Amino acid sequence: MIKILAFSTLFAALASCTGATPQFDSTASNISSSVGSMCTAAAAAATPCVTDADCSGTPLPHCTRSWNHDLEWAVGSGFGHCVDPTGVVSSGSAIQADLCALPDPVIRGRGVPYKLPPGGALLLSDLDADGVGLLIARRVILDGSGAVLYFDPDEIDVAVKLRVHPDTNDDPNTHAAESTLRDLSIVPTDRTSSNDAVGILVQAARVGLENIRVQHFGDCIRAEGIAPEQTNSNFQFWSRLYVGNCWSNGIIMTGSDVQEGLIEQVHFSGGAGAIEDAEAGNVWVAPSTELASPHSLVLQGGSGSTVVGMALETGDPAPVGTLSSTWLGGGAIRLLDGVESRVGPARSRLTFRTSLGNVDAASVNIPGQGRWSAFQFRHDEDCDAGTCSEWRLRYDTSGSHWFLDDTSTVGEPRPLDWISPP
Repeated sequence: MIKILAFSTLFAALASCTGATPQFDSTASNISSSVGSMCTAAAAAATPCVTDADCSGTPLPHCTRSWNHDLEWAVGSGFGHCVDPTGVVSSGSAIQADLCALPDPVIRGRGVPYKLPPGGALLLSDLDADGVGLLIARRVILDGSGAVLYFDPDEIDVAVKLRVHPDTNDDPNTHAAESTLRDLSIVPTDRTSSNDAVGILVQAARVGLENIRVQHFGDCIRAEGIAPEQTNSNFQFWSRLYVGNCWSNGIIMTGSDVQEGLIEQVHFSGGAGAIEDAEAGNVWVAPSTELASPHSLVLQGGSGSTVVGMALETGDPAPVGTLSSTWLGGGAIRLLDGVESRVGPARSRLTFRTSLGNVDAASVNIPGQGRWSAFQFRHDEDCDAGTCSEWRLRYDTSGSHWFLDDTSTVGEPRPLDWISPP
């Protein structure tokens, strides 16, 4: 049974530790025990800093308010906690306490900005034994400023979690929907042993991930569309991600409500690639792999995703599509495995579905006059000493008919044996 933490208790705990007035939303009494206990534990463990110099001479020598003076008008002069940007002492309680005390985002705003120490190495830990390192449960713009977040994979199950609580999912001020994480790296302290931990867990809609590096987790980035804790995880916007050495999945998007998003310029290096099992699918722009294993990009179920310009290093596993997906251009299209529609260099296929009995529902105009052709075909068994013939589909205007032309004898169509399927 979920216990509800009284707002007055949470208010008092934070006020006593920070010296500031916490700016929780008026519906904060509905925050679940998991969020409340995280905030309470963080406030109790963190060292407050009323002024920037309060932390000097301590194991946590810097105050987070040094990089967040622009929040003073909203949270008061007592905002901030002591952190160690060298990563020797855990700064998890300080960062979490700050996030819990942030003010509500302005109506129709994009979130409250919060900055980490520029270029810092921040060690974060599990504060309340729930397996989560850093919990984001309201709309924020977390600016990493080039910092690295370190977590112990033996202690935590999820490094950074963005979530929506079911009791407050009708109020955008009380969940992580539309939050943005940018300009930071997330890695475990042990990067040699395999683990089952998750680097970033997204359980909220319209989340932005920008210029982020995630490495050495079981699932480096995981987005869930069906769970009791959130409405959906649709409309993700992820850009410029480096995802490497992930043991199970670099990215996994699962559930009927993880769709209609844009994932662009994600690079998978030295580990698992991506698996997407979304109903309507997403748009992937310029994904790339390098030494990927055991998979590169795999679309499953009814995914109707569009993949544009995927690059695949030689020897990496072939990407896999679905009947409803469309792949456009890119070197990986030559190795694509599936029944999807594809348009690209020397490897093109269009899939048409018509209504029952309506055989005239689709027509195609194919340029193929003269020497040039929009479509080329090749069969791996049609090879001689490693050289395979490329057959071009072309149209003979003089004879008013289509023919396949072997590229080795341009202008002199080679006869084909046409065999009807059984």
